[in-house]
Amino acid sequence: MGNSNPRVPIPSRRVLPAVLVWLLTIPGGMAQIPEPRIYAAFPAGAKAGVSGLEISVSGENLDDPLALVFSHPGITAKLVSSEPTPLSGRTWPLPNRYRVEVRSDVPPGYHEVRFKGRFGLSNACAFAVGWREELLENESNHSAETAMALAPGSVVNGKADGQRADYFRISGKAGETLHIACDAGVIDSRMSPWMVLFDGTGTHQLHSEPESVQRNGRIDYGVPLDGEYIVRVSDGNCRSGGEFFYRLYLDSENLPPKVIDTAGLPMVEATAITEGEKAKSLSPPCVVSGTWKADGARERFSFEAEKGKSYAIEVISERVGFPTDPMMKIAKLEGGEGKVTVIGSYDDGGEAGGRWRLPLGTRDCATILAADADATYQLSIGNQFGSVDGQSPYWLRVSEPHPDFELIAVATNPVEDGKKIGSGLTVLRSGGTLGYEVHVLRRDGLDGEIGLRCEGLPAGVTVENGVIPAGRSETTLLLRVGEVTERWDGVFQIVGKGAPGEHEARALRLRLPVNDYDRDEVDYVAASGFALTLLPEPSPLGITIKPDFVPAFESSLGGVVEIPVSLERTGTFKGNVRIRPIGIAGVNQPPELNLDEKTGEGVLSIPLVNRDNNRYEPGTLVFHLFAEGTVSLEPNVEAKGLAEEDKGAAEKQANELAEQAKADPGNTELAERARKAAEEKNIFLERARQATERAKARDVKVYAHSRALTLQLAGSPVQFGTVSVPDRIEAGSGGILKLAIERYYGFAEEVRIEAVLPEATSKALGMNAVLVAKDQTEAEMVVTALPEAAAGTYPLQLKAKVKFNGIDLETTRDVVVLVGAAASE
Repeated sequence: MGNSNPRVPIPSRRVLPAVLVWLLTIPGGMAQIPEPRIYAAFPAGAKAGVSGLEISVSGENLDDPLALVFSHPGITAKLVSSEPTPLSGRTWPLPNRYRVEVRSDVPPGYHEVRFKGRFGLSNACAFAVGWREELLENESNHSAETAMALAPGSVVNGKADGQRADYFRISGKAGETLHIACDAGVIDSRMSPWMVLFDGTGTHQLHSEPESVQRNGRIDYGVPLDGEYIVRVSDGNCRSGGEFFYRLYLDSENLPPKVIDTAGLPMVEATAITEGEKAKSLSPPCVVSGTWKADGARERFSFEAEKGKSYAIEVISERVGFPTDPMMKIAKLEGGEGKVTVIGSYDDGGEAGGRWRLPLGTRDCATILAADADATYQLSIGNQFGSVDGQSPYWLRVSEPHPDFELIAVATNPVEDGKKIGSGLTVLRSGGTLGYEVHVLRRDGLDGEIGLRCEGLPAGVTVENGVIPAGRSETTLLLRVGEVTERWDGVFQIVGKGAPGEHEARALRLRLPVNDYDRDEVDYVAASGFALTLLPEPSPLGITIKPDFVPAFESSLGGVVEIPVSLERTGTFKGNVRIRPIGIAGVNQPPELNLDEKTGEGVLSIPLVNRDNNRYEPGTLVFHLFAEGTVSLEPNVEAKGLAEEDKGAAEKQANELAEQAKADPGNTELAERARKAAEEKNIFLERARQATERAKARDVKVYAHSRALTLQLAGSPVQFGTVSVPDRIEAGSGGILKLAIERYYGFAEEVRIEAVLPEATSKALGMNAVLVAKDQTEAEMVVTALPEAAAGTYPLQLKAKVKFNGIDLETTRDVVVLVGAAASE
């Protein structure tokens, strides 16, 4: 396949499979408040310049279709209308069928398509555009004898048929290489393609293995003899249905190699270097392009480092799509003695962002080397997975550090017990709030604050919690809206600003909803932005802080923060509303507050105790409260009412014409009108039945976010106040150190004050611990200068130890004691 029609662009950083327990509208689970979700568009692609191609979409909550929205303006679609009714000639849009037009200047590659309807703008699915002739699989190609012909430079759109495989006939010429590719995962299909190649006699030649995660098959076959060959295509698990579709390509030219951005650094081609051989010399800054070709083999490089300089060293391979696991060892060669000092070994890198919900780490490795002397450093790198088909490419970068960052963001979705994962919420109703997880991938030592803003939002939508603090890797960005008076649909972007400059966050979307993350693969891919719909209808659930909004709280480890909350509910709720804090770093089992359907207010208590899976870090903590409950909802009563009106009118018309025809039996024209009216009545009866079924009351999950809250968390409820140190203590004598402590957050128990003496100080001073009694704030400590103490200053540390709600805590203060020479006899 040629460069002019890439099958899939390779992102600069691959997002690894996530383990994200979110509740979604997946069959078998509790439904959420209706939001449109599309799972497939078929066919999933078109030739540039095509007009009138009919495609269908499948999904949930696709009521009252308005349009298909594509990420490229050169792709448009019109709804396909029903056949006119027999008597009145009425038509209406068919919910799942569209005619697509693709301008000839639309670039080849994968674009996005979203559904727009009654409940808002949906998630996105892939839609391919290329230069090939697009074909649809015929329905009779289930044997080698009835195989469908597949010509080079074409693509066939097909669907898996369970245990019945699809067969395709291709022609090959001796000496050429046939490249056969079957896309599935990359076009958001659930299929795991399995391809087998036979020669004209039915002899097995090759078979494909589906790629991990993306589930795309590939066969590269060197043709030995002129003749016809057969390709058999099926799902590896014999599954079928509308979500198991594929695109099958045949080309006689190879795919372009994967490349990385070398940032203008000089490229160096690496030769295979094994252990024991002389290391290849490098001249930083540079990028080495090489390939591990033997299982377990390492390659060695060396470079001269200058004292005081830092060097960013990283191996890139897995991030650009190769099934590799790089590791690196760095050693320093010192002087002419040949002494070798191992600096360290480095394995998986990247950020742990997203915790268990969205791991963003990588198997690639990286470090920053600070040279403490002019020396030769050796790098030993290898692939812990061994080679793959004898080819495991890598890139090794050695350069001065360039601190920078990348942003990755996903629309959050609620978490509930279970193993379901789904795409994020897209609809914001009056008075509602949506959350977006934003993760920063810090490079080459960048550690500063990242400010966030949104571009493309409509008026009235405000952004809260728009900062990733220094040293942190993530935050939850909140979008809040007041009263919505007019519907709005669109796509917006998140932008981050840090010391190096601004970067647009890479939006991610989940390719497919997941029922069980232990069994199903979870795959994220870059998206064109975040879809958002504003709807005037009120949000069913809201959460506020009572009695007044107090954005800041203060406490210390061992304390308890109590947050009075109030719920605003619309509709009939069932069971408890569950409330918990979200966004506190290190807290994996947050406390909860449950309010039943009759209770609108309560107090969420947060014990600031480090135990089990919770680790609170002192400092400024920014978080918000998240509430989820169950409400009984009729999702589309308006459509049901309109369908009932149409049904009633059709029934009345049919009955009237039937009576007229009965009264005038010889009137053939009237009899024909009565027959058509009866047919039309049945059509509207069926439409009303379907509308009634869709509008049936059901229990759905609803969610709400509070406004952003801040907690100033101290490490202890006790702090040192004034500390008065004797001006001077003569050797062999003593003095009194007076101190005061300050008590906070209701702490009144006794405090133990100890002195921590460095080794040199302990040879000159002696001090005993003292207790500050309950409710007291002052104490005195005796400081003794030993007779042999030399004159000088001696540092020490005072440590105040407390037990707060059963938790041992401490705080410190550094002081210096001046010792003078012993008084003369």
